[in-house]
Amino acid sequence: MKNLHTEKLFDRLLVQSMEDALSNLPPWQETETSHKAEDVLSSLSKEQNDCLRSYLNELAEQEAAEKQALYLQGILDGIALAGIVQLEQHMPTDVGRSSENKIVEALFYVLTAKSKSRGTN
Repeated sequence: MKNLHTEKLFDRLLVQSMEDALSNLPPWQETETSHKAEDVLSSLSKEQNDCLRSYLNELAEQEAAEKQALYLQGILDGIALAGIVQLEQHMPTDVGRSSENKIVEALFYVLTAKSKSRGTN
């Protein structure tokens, strides 16, 4: 039960964060293209109009899902990067290893752990 509650809280946090980020964008403005598209849609039969509007809605929903997935991936990447920085700070300093090599090793470690948690190798 706790896991479901946590998942719902996380979903709400994501939605709120995305809404906050989007609220900083200027509102969508109708353009000449949007007016022409509405004219074309209104010239179609009801069946064709409904079909095309359904298709456009599906595209918009897919794009929204992709943006949400990318936003979530950005959060996960930020967490992974924070882990890399933390690992870098706690790794012993070897004389023959450069800082870049340690970062690459830490990144490999985080990505390997990430793929194992997803069940992929």
